[in-house]
Amino acid sequence: MQINLKQGQLQQEETELLVVNLFEGAGAPGGALKAVDDALSGLVTQLMAAGDIKGKLGATHLLYTNGALPARRVLITGLGKEADFSVSVARKAAAAAAKHARDLGVSAYTTIVHGAGRGGLSATDAAEALVEGSLLGAYRFNSYRRDSGDKDTPAIAEMTILEADAGKLDDLRAGLLIGQAVGDNANWARDLVNEPANYLTPSELARRVREQAERAGLQVAVLGEAEMAELGAGSYLGIAQGSDEEAQFIVLEHQPKGVDLANVPTVVFVGKAITF
Repeated sequence: MQINLKQGQLQQEETELLVVNLFEGAGAPGGALKAVDDALSGLVTQLMAAGDIKGKLGATHLLYTNGALPARRVLITGLGKEADFSVSVARKAAAAAAKHARDLGVSAYTTIVHGAGRGGLSATDAAEALVEGSLLGAYRFNSYRRDSGDKDTPAIAEMTILEADAGKLDDLRAGLLIGQAVGDNANWARDLVNEPANYLTPSELARRVREQAERAGLQVAVLGEAEMAELGAGSYLGIAQGSDEEAQFIVLEHQPKGVDLANVPTVVFVGKAITF
């Protein structure tokens, strides 16, 4: 998914879907939601008074603007209680909105940042949570899905973050980049998990990791069984005896540029992938 950042007013934003938010227990629409409410002649206020929109975390409510706004539809995503708001909550609210957008079948949508300045969240943290949550929420693994005859909803190709304050754009962009790196790579890992083991063989896993490492600028080494035997990896090789393919031991290294490695600790992450 392509993530864009732009300065603008939601009253002028042309989009198939505009995402705004609401805290649970709010007495009246505020911020971006108030602008939507004003444009819709108090519809949001009426729905809140009737208890139809409560702002519960994970809940979403879709409104059609009928030409009152350039946005065709408005999606209200709940943020839960303001006292409980955090980065994790912002991520969950963004994911709920992205899932709803995905299920609507829109190829692109616009969203505001959720909760910047609330719960101690900086603009950068809020943007990171928004982007990461949106990417995770919109994820779908369809690689081996056959045509069932029903119209398949397309993947979301683009999300635009709309911000009225030009002074926040640099901080938001910093969070956007972090959130996209985390979200995209988490989804890449989910693809690996979802692949059938007879397709994602040890050699195929090593090939994909090499490709990803090259894009990310990581050093990569793949050890075969002879090299593992020299290292004394007997238990690892014992498990690999059940595989038709030779085991692969993948080592990824990241060495930050401009850092004296002798004066910083080495951090090691160890994982395993059992695939035959």
